[in-house]
Amino acid sequence: MLKTACLVAALALACLLVRAARVGIAGDYIDPVGKVAAADEARYADGAVRMAHGEGPAINEPPFLYWLAGASARIGGVSRLALRAPVALACALALALAFLWAAELNGPIAGVCAALLLAGNHLWHVLGSMCMADGLAAALLVGALYALFWDPTLKSAGALWGFAGATTAAILTKGLAGAMPLAILAVYWLAARRNWRPSAGRALLAGALALALAAPWFVYQWLAHGKWFLAEHAAGIPGYGAGENQILFYLARMSLLDPILVAISLAALPALAQALRRREPAATLLAAWLAVGGSAALVWQSRNVAYLLPMIPAMAILAASFGPFAKDQAARPGLVLAIGALVVKALMPSAPWGISFTGAVTEPDITACQILEIQLLYDRLREIR
Repeated sequence: MLKTACLVAALALACLLVRAARVGIAGDYIDPVGKVAAADEARYADGAVRMAHGEGPAINEPPFLYWLAGASARIGGVSRLALRAPVALACALALALAFLWAAELNGPIAGVCAALLLAGNHLWHVLGSMCMADGLAAALLVGALYALFWDPTLKSAGALWGFAGATTAAILTKGLAGAMPLAILAVYWLAARRNWRPSAGRALLAGALALALAAPWFVYQWLAHGKWFLAEHAAGIPGYGAGENQILFYLARMSLLDPILVAISLAALPALAQALRRREPAATLLAAWLAVGGSAALVWQSRNVAYLLPMIPAMAILAASFGPFAKDQAARPGLVLAIGALVVKALMPSAPWGISFTGAVTEPDITACQILEIQLLYDRLREIR
């Protein structure tokens, strides 16, 4: 199974890297319905380029993405591919973990279905191939929760440090939003059976380790940039879609961006509910993941489809493991459906639910993007000389 997971990760990485090399900085829509481009990539990429040149980032944000992208650009040369490679690698590994998760629950065909459903999701495809914190934080979330799935009691050192380490990296990537694994652990601990959950001491130790490892950077920023620190960790300000009802906004966007995944996930809810009545640990963890992920999107005042990304891997695992095609006699038709859905999405890249290996934003109205593209070209020419 591990060899198959490595193959899945390699194929996913190849697809993401092809896209990463072809799409311009902020050159695609995160939200193709609202025509909202990935404008923040210019800021992240600019900070990473500065770090690659030995400077500090221009703004004081959680640094983990800057560290990874800057190191990648310093080693491989400043380019779109180098800047985006760390996120693409993290998302490819997370997709392999989703494969292993579903395969352990319901067999290898379910694992393949989960991987195909996740790979064909618009948000995962776009944010997994751009230099942005959303994709990296979502991948780290999968890593942290897989450690809890692998050992629900967190008794083993590997599971404890895997959960704490991935959570630390997520916090250092996305700030307060990166602490989602801790919230999911808390909900899981309350809902799970006593023999299928960590002891209170072990759960507190996992959380304490994650917070302690992340704390030094945040303490420094609080002391050195107090006003920024408070503003950055507020609940946000109204953004695009601010006039719409939050729940309706996210339900509509999720349905438009991946109707197949939504339909299969909804069909899987009765089986998930039955497993929850039996308090099965895997079902309880998935339910906690979905509940916290959905609630987190509603906490922030701004409406941003990227806030849905943490739920996408959980929905793929849910659909593959508890959906109507998860049963033995329906596994192969489910696999055919997942393959067919991926092919149709690739053949219709302009649809809101389509996946494309070229950017949709040909002329981004963002000066920083244009300046950064010129800088990337200049660096390439300088390396050639």
